[in-house]
Amino acid sequence: MGQAKHDSVLITDYLSIEQEDMLRYEFHNGRLFEMAGATIAHSTICNNVASELRALTRKTGSCISFNSEMKIEVVKNSKYVYPDAGLACPKLNESESIIGAITNPRLIVEVTSKESGNYDRGDKLKLYFSTPSIMEYLIVSQDQPEVTVWRRRGDLFKLDSYTGLDAVIPLESLAGELVLRDIYENVNL
Repeated sequence: MGQAKHDSVLITDYLSIEQEDMLRYEFHNGRLFEMAGATIAHSTICNNVASELRALTRKTGSCISFNSEMKIEVVKNSKYVYPDAGLACPKLNESESIIGAITNPRLIVEVTSKESGNYDRGDKLKLYFSTPSIMEYLIVSQDQPEVTVWRRRGDLFKLDSYTGLDAVIPLESLAGELVLRDIYENVNL
């Protein structure tokens, strides 16, 4: 995460600033952080993951997939972030505070780069861990076929890693699996 674009913003002004600037910002205790632009690899991977999750939800009918436009309410009126993709089950529960934010993500996906890696594995990971509905958090490398999955086990999280295009990720939050070959389709590694 970079430098704050705006400091001391009221929650009521957050959406207005996003609309006025036509940009997406994460909101952390009154501070706005502009979301960085994506590389071709990042965009392709995000689209591939969202498509695979959508296909899985069509099969099971038990969850709704979403893409990077969905805001997650981590702490009501205090912290809002944008993941790259995810699932909410059984439906999207919209925030009572902010239009366009949900409160019940079950699975979150972040595609990381050299710039975002520390944030995705550090502060953002802690934010997601504080969200009780999240059962799985996938961190997808955009530079190599590698996905790290954090799975909730009561108050703890278990870490599993999957590497290589033939690796298969079983999803516990949804009856299904993701194949790394599908995640990295059309990506030059």
